[in-house]
Formats: sequence, structure tokens, C-alpha cells
Amino acid sequence: MEQIDDLNIGGLRASARREIQDAVVEMGVDLTLDMTTQMRFTVLDPDFRMAKANYFQVRRSVGFRGFDYEIAGVEWLRTAGRVDECRVTMRSLPIQRMRREKGEQNWYDISAAEFAKQMAESHGLKMFIQDSPQRPGIIRKQGEDIDESTWDVLQRLAAELEYIVFESYGVLYFTSEEFLIERQPTILVDMFALETDPWFPYSFALVQNDDDWKGSAFTLQVGREHGQKIRPGMNVEFTNCGVYSDGRKHLITSVTWTEADPTPVAVQGRTLKETEDTVADTSVGRGVVGLSLIHI
Repeated sequence: MEQIDDLNIGGLRASARREIQDAVVEMGVDLTLDMTTQMRFTVLDPDFRMAKANYFQVRRSVGFRGFDYEIAGVEWLRTAGRVDECRVTMRSLPIQRMRREKGEQNWYDISAAEFAKQMAESHGLKMFIQDSPQRPGIIRKQGEDIDESTWDVLQRLAAELEYIVFESYGVLYFTSEEFLIERQPTILVDMFALETDPWFPYSFALVQNDDDWKGSAFTLQVGREHGQKIRPGMNVEFTNCGVYSDGRKHLITSVTWTEADPTPVAVQGRTLKETEDTVADTSVGRGVVGLSLIHI
């Protein structure tokens, strides 16, 4: 596998970092609407020499291509007839720190949106946040039966508002799906595009059935140059595909790819079900911050 020269495990000498880079056999990125930025890599580690030397300690910081991660999980794997392997999972460093911020604390006369904004700013994150009503206060709870983190509080507040909260490459999102889908970039995918089209579909599947007749879902593979710029929360519209070519927006829920590999980027998404109380109205709710991640 091509060397992953930008992979920088914190606290290790240069020779150890190079040893890890040379041993990487797989590295991938997972972005979804319901979690934080996550990467994983696998190294060949005969007799678990690197693992036993604590190269891959949980909570060790990792830098890769300008973004800060933290090791969140490690697996030691031995299979008959194969070289020993270590599989390492990394997650966004700011969110991992939020998960460890605990202890009872009160914030008075504040909206959930303003709370999310303050947390994003304190952890150096950009933000895409929808306004929400003022409330008397917000409590990070701690007791015999509960020990909330800052991230737990954000998830609880989002659930109360029927919002979603997630992080993607240094941006904290705190918003309803309707607000998000109307304000993020849209990708147009022509099912019969030429291969020179930036959104040429190397493969795709569109699904609609009578059990869920108001909605449709898709899986799609697109080229790496543009596909790696896609983020959850963006939208896809399809053309030249019959009933799906009615201008409906599919919210992107998942983006995955393998680093240092020529394979396409995998994208998944779905429509929103419109009801009387969820039909998007672009004239209301400007949000605390409206952030378009990328010009496509």
C-alpha cells in the first residue's frame, strides 16, 4: 500500500512514526449523520511488537492531513497463517474531549442553540447551528444514576428539539434535518452521465417500496476527486431516472472511502418524509451560523 506520510501518532519518535506508516495496509474514513468524524487503519505487527510498545494507546493524539484525532479503540488480531495485525479506530479529538467533560454544571438563561455554539467555540470547532427557543437553564447532570458529559447534553438537547447533532471534519452541526437539507449544497447526479462528469455514478441503487411509500433511499459510488469533498448533510438530486427525477432531495447520511486507494467514494442517503409540521420553510429560522462546507 502507498505510504500514508501524513499519519502522525503523537508522542512517538520519528523512527516509530515511520515504522507505523510503512506497516499500514488499510486506512479508511467514515462520516455519518449520527456520529463524529471517524477513521480506522490496520497495520501489520508481527508478534505485536508495536502494540506491546504502546504505540497505539487509547487517547493518544493523532494528526492526519491537517485534522486532529484521538485513538478511541485498538484490536489485536492473530489468525492462523497470517501476520499479526492491529486495527486502530480514531475519532475527532474535540468531540472525544467533550465526551470526557463531566461534573454537574448549570448554564442559565440560554437556548440550546446558544449552548451548542458556546461548546463549539470552546473546542475550536466551526458550526452549523439552527436557532432554538430560550430556556431558563441547561444542566449537565451528575448523580447516582447519571453522569452526563458535554456531548451527552448536546445529544439530549437535540433529541428534545427533534434536531440532530453530529460533527464532520471540524464542524459541529446542531439542526433539524429539514433546516439542514434546505441550506446545504446539492449534488446533481445524472444516471446516464459521461465518465468525465464529476458526479459520474460508478454504481448506484435506488430503493422505494410500498412499506415506506413516501420516501426513497440510495447508495452511490462517485469518483475520489470530488467524492472526498462530500459531507453528511449535503443533498443529492437524481436526473434521468424516472420517478426519482422529480426534484426530490436526498439527504446524505453516510460517506466512506479508503485512503491511498483508487476505489470510488461510497455515499448513502434518503429523503425526508414531509408532514404538516416538517415541510421546510426557508423563510424562517436563519440559524446561529449558516455554513456551506464547500463550493461544488
